[in-house]
Amino acid sequence: MKKSYKAAAILLIVQGGLMEFSVFIGVIPLLLLGVEQGTISEHFSFIVPYLQDNLYLMMVTSPWR
Repeated sequence: MKKSYKAAAILLIVQGGLMEFSVFIGVIPLLLLGVEQGTISEHFSFIVPYLQDNLYLMMVTSPWR
């Protein structure tokens, strides 16, 4: 039983890392294509307005949180 917990923990860490790093990689094409932040933030809704206004900043800093 203990081995399965260790395997599950490793898989969760890997999955979390891939999710965070993919957001960081995803900002590169957006910046190269010149997509404005306002265009992207129309499709996402955050409760905190700071997050809505600084979406690119969140994407760039996602691996280092």
